[in-house]
Order: sequence, then structure tokens, then C-alpha cells
Amino acid sequence: MRTYLERDLQDLAAISSLPDFRRLMQAACLRLGQLLNQTELGRDVALPQPTVHRWLNLLETTYLLVRLPADAGVARAELGYWRTTIGEEVDFVIEAGGKLLPIEVKASASPRLADCAHLRSFRAEYGNKARAGLLLHTGSSVEWLTADVLAAPWWRVI
Repeated sequence: MRTYLERDLQDLAAISSLPDFRRLMQAACLRLGQLLNQTELGRDVALPQPTVHRWLNLLETTYLLVRLPADAGVARAELGYWRTTIGEEVDFVIEAGGKLLPIEVKASASPRLADCAHLRSFRAEYGNKARAGLLLHTGSSVEWLTADVLAAPWWRVI
């Protein structure tokens, strides 16, 4: 981390305050897998939004951050995620051949029926456009949790 902050990053941009940049990195890491509001992130680390925007772009340029676009139902993306206003979310949505594949990832070896609730909500919203949901887990079994959600170990799929 020290090499990145003190040498590599300085080759790309003159960061005036490395402690502030490190604090932003840590705060961004705490939002892993969530929506990222740059103004809110800036407020949390006491930095102006333009600085947060510039530094997040640097993190993305140096491959320490990857942003996924949202699939809002109108905009199309090859890889995105889905989130409703009431907080339901699906980790990944892959669009291929005019169909949407919703994927949920769980750090559990034994997926449960409750784990596929958001996948089923996604399928209900998108209807025939959505393929059966895929729930990736850390276990070893491949099984249909419901008629429209397949649970499989992540290491067998990737």
C-alpha cells in the first residue's frame, strides 16, 4: 500500500494529502457491493465531491476500483446490478441475447430459500425477459431452490 500511495500514485497525479486519500480508499472499501453516492462519501471523509470524484477516477484508472453501472430497465449494460427503491438488490445482471441473467452471490455453503427472494423479485419485474436466477455459493451442491432459481458453487461456474 505504501508503494502504491508514495510512488505509483504520485506518478499519475499529485495528491496533496495522502492521509485523506487513504481515508477515502478505506471508506470506499466499506461500501463494497453497495450504491456509491460521491457526495455522501465526501461528507463521511470530509472532502469536497469534486475531489472524491477525481480520486475515485484515479482508483479506477489504477485498477483498485471497478464501478458497475446500474440496469435501470431503460439503459442497457452487458454487466450491471439491480436495486429497487425499497432496497431489494441483485448483485449482478448480465444481458446477453436480449435476455437478462440475474446472479446473487452468497458467502454460505448452504443456500436457503430466503437467499433467492431478490432474484425472484427481479424475475417478477422483468418477466419473460429474465432467465432463471443463479445463486452462487461456497458449498459443493448444485440444486434448484425454486423452479426459477438454481443454486450452484461459484467455483463450478467460473
